[in-house]
Amino acid sequence: MRMEFYWKIAAVTEIVLEMFLMGYFLYRFTKPFLKQKKYAWGIGVIYPVTMLTLYFMPAQISNFAAYSIGIWLAFVVMCMIDRRNYKQKIFITVTFYAIRWLSVYLAQTLCDVLYQNIVYTTYMRGHENMQLALFVAVNLLGVVCIAVIVGLSCYFMVNAYVYKDEEMTVKELFMLSTPSVTGMTGYAIMQYYQTYYESHAGNRAENMYSILAIAHYTIFLILIVVVIILFQSIKAGQEEKLQSELLETQIEDTRRHIEQVENLYHDIRSLKHDMANHVMTLEQLYEKNEIRQAKEYTDSLKNALYDATKQVKSGNPVTDVILVEYQEKAHKKGIIFESSFFYPENEKLDALDVSVILNNALENAVEAAGAYKENHEQSHVRICSYRKSNAYMIEVVNSFEGVVEMNSDTGLPVTQKQTKGHGYGLSNIRQAAEKYYGGIDIRYENDRFRLVVMLMLA
Repeated sequence: MRMEFYWKIAAVTEIVLEMFLMGYFLYRFTKPFLKQKKYAWGIGVIYPVTMLTLYFMPAQISNFAAYSIGIWLAFVVMCMIDRRNYKQKIFITVTFYAIRWLSVYLAQTLCDVLYQNIVYTTYMRGHENMQLALFVAVNLLGVVCIAVIVGLSCYFMVNAYVYKDEEMTVKELFMLSTPSVTGMTGYAIMQYYQTYYESHAGNRAENMYSILAIAHYTIFLILIVVVIILFQSIKAGQEEKLQSELLETQIEDTRRHIEQVENLYHDIRSLKHDMANHVMTLEQLYEKNEIRQAKEYTDSLKNALYDATKQVKSGNPVTDVILVEYQEKAHKKGIIFESSFFYPENEKLDALDVSVILNNALENAVEAAGAYKENHEQSHVRICSYRKSNAYMIEVVNSFEGVVEMNSDTGLPVTQKQTKGHGYGLSNIRQAAEKYYGGIDIRYENDRFRLVVMLMLA
């Protein structure tokens, strides 16, 4: 009777320890995916508490039902903490459920084989105390085995899953959840094999089942992790390719701006060359007292001169063209565009890098200000630059409506737009700034989005 009590204590201790370990791993697994990370502990608490409550209930409940209730209750808590990206939360729930289930039964199968091969020896049959010690040791080994498998699986998946803040698509959910669902389906088939065929084949079938079970659990545990790692690697490669393509496009835009500068110089040279003829024409008109015609001719010259110069002088012809281009885009949308930008006199500063910064910053600013204009009377974009010792600062401020969510991994705002190439602008700006040992600062307040880019010139 006393030994039976000790056996029960050992079994209960193992269950309690295992449940709280799983709660901890679930907490560590879900935390990086949540916006409100400080509340992730609630998931790590609700899971073991639910599982232990079901375990100690007088009414018996199957392991499958208990596991399902525990993990889906954790899913509900996840959704209450962070009401976004529900498909990703389904993926987390299904994946953890599968890893937890498969690791438990892998460890259990290994421990059962180890226990049975030792406990049925002649020596152990006559020593009940040694049997208890063996039971405790094997169960602790099982808990350690489960903890290692689940812990390593969660660690590799969290680190491999780069785009945690991005909305998961149905296709991604299906692809990433398939190994977990397949692994659980395979387990159900093997359970049927065990219960049906062992009664006919005895020990031979039991040994075969143990080998197949260990192989199945191991393969699918590895497959779940590998599929996620490979998928994220492929996605990261695609994202990098898109970013490179966008950068190439911006370089082509800069080349186009340079051509526009050359055309500008050609127009100015033409005006200069024809200036003597224009002056002569005006003199003749005034001599004939044709004042109206002279005024019209003067206005046409002014328009031609404006088209050639665009009244933007930043100190660099390429940035002049870029500023004019976005000034015109803003005016077409009814956006107030203000510029006090100047190009610093520094031979180490590449105009191409400044062009990348301006193109990306102003593209985002005009787009956001345009969206703001749809619901408000006035909208603005303002760009300026200034020196602080050796630091060259570019500041872009624009009207903005909405909520700015920051990506915890990149430190950049999460884009809500799913079009090709969108969302890389700020990344390219930061990359250009880092070439000059600088960086970017992003702030949002009072319907204004403010971007400051710092470049070190010395």
